[in-house]
Amino acid sequence: MDIEWDKIRKIIESKDDSAIAESKMKVLDFMEKQADSLMKNGGSLQGIIASTFQWNESGLNKNKSDLILQFKQKLLYSFMQKHGMSIYRNASSIKSGDAIVIKQKGKMFAYDVIAAAYPNISIRLVKFTKGDTPTNVDTIKIYEHNFILGIGLNKDIPNINHKSFFFFYNKI
Repeated sequence: MDIEWDKIRKIIESKDDSAIAESKMKVLDFMEKQADSLMKNGGSLQGIIASTFQWNESGLNKNKSDLILQFKQKLLYSFMQKHGMSIYRNASSIKSGDAIVIKQKGKMFAYDVIAAAYPNISIRLVKFTKGDTPTNVDTIKIYEHNFILGIGLNKDIPNINHKSFFFFYNKI
């Protein structure tokens, strides 16, 4: 499915609430399918969200009035909420299992956090497809000046395998 962003822009500009809601549902469904595909290839959901969030946020910082980037950012927040995740911007909050975005040599990189004992963090590049990421784990020092954001599971929401839920359950 290709998302027709120009069509969505027109829907947003027309302020048609029902069409906007329908567009949100279609794009969120697309995001779920993309996430499933990426996770089957070894990607982490937190890593996927972290890199997407940073990319979108960078665009918004350049053009705050871009309706599509605003729409995408709202969808990312909805997606994160559905999966029990939140964003944080304090480097001392990093914990194992999170994904982080840091700035190194003027570029942004997304990493999965393997172990955290702030400021020493063991990381691995976020992986999206089989064979595209080195398997080695590096330990680096993270500081507030090079830390952009982190995505982690909310502490008050249990880590749930969403695939194990069923809408209809028949007891036999």
